[in-house]
Amino acid sequence: MPVILHFPNNINTSGLDTSDATAKPDNILQGYTAYAKGQKIEGIISSKAAHIYIPSTENQKIEAGQYIAET
Repeated sequence: MPVILHFPNNINTSGLDTSDATAKPDNILQGYTAYAKGQKIEGIISSKAAHIYIPSTENQKIEAGQYIAET
């Protein structure tokens, strides 16, 4: 007779303990996933095309919550 195992939601069956992971969706780029605390999470950080910032005496604002891609 087959044995059916039931696992709580916070335990994954891959053998890798992710219970101490601290990654959150706002730590990961859009289009990428990770596992933390036994759950799969999807990234929400948007990626912005590379931009050249030229030194200036005027403020140059870089929006928060974005990743600037390499050239």
